[in-house]
Amino acid sequence: MENPNLLPGHGAFQQSVHIQSYRSVFLEDGDSLIALRLYHNTFKLAARLGFLAAESRRINLPFPCSHHDQRQREVCEWREALWLLWNSPEAQFLARAQESLPLFLQEILWQTSLLYHTSLIFSYTSLWPGQCLGPGAAPQEEVRHHAAAIFSIAESVMAQSKENCWRSVTFPVFLAGSVTSSSDLKVIALDMLSRLEVREIGRNATSIRYLFQVVYERQMQQSQGVGHPGSADWMEILAEHGLSLVASA
Repeated sequence: MENPNLLPGHGAFQQSVHIQSYRSVFLEDGDSLIALRLYHNTFKLAARLGFLAAESRRINLPFPCSHHDQRQREVCEWREALWLLWNSPEAQFLARAQESLPLFLQEILWQTSLLYHTSLIFSYTSLWPGQCLGPGAAPQEEVRHHAAAIFSIAESVMAQSKENCWRSVTFPVFLAGSVTSSSDLKVIALDMLSRLEVREIGRNATSIRYLFQVVYERQMQQSQGVGHPGSADWMEILAEHGLSLVASA
């Protein structure tokens, strides 16, 4: 049975920027309201995905089956809703104006973008056991695209945000490195987690870097037989080792 602690909670995506305080301080700022609304709507969709993931992992039925057919339809509807949200005029405006926005708004957009790409890559790879290899598995180019986007955003956060915001990138980087088949991207993930470990106060990054090494080594071993790096389910690997991943803000 799956360990429910392996499913990331809402805190896995939250930075230490206090978004509710922005709502009160910058209530009259149109750009702030647009950014907060995009974050709010993205977070609601991410929470919906979390419930789908928890239910899929809890039931843990063999694939294919009618349960997975229903889940796949729900996930497709979820992805369409997320796509429509991020292709709305407001989201496109923020994307074009991002570099000219104040740093606090850029941080909100980085957080929201991390949530967007992390949710999508999770939906393509980690909703149920064997998803990466089953019918309807996402093309590796799609996974690579979102993984590369996560690393790019994480670099921006680490370069310009305060160190107490860095922990927001640890789970997205862990997930991107764990599910991509690209050895180059896995090396990038390990390097970023190692840098986070050096600079972060506390042991969150240290623990996640260790968990990633466990997953990475197992995936490399499996790729020498059948499959590719990233095809082994990271949740199942951690569960086999009696390990859990609890990401915190």
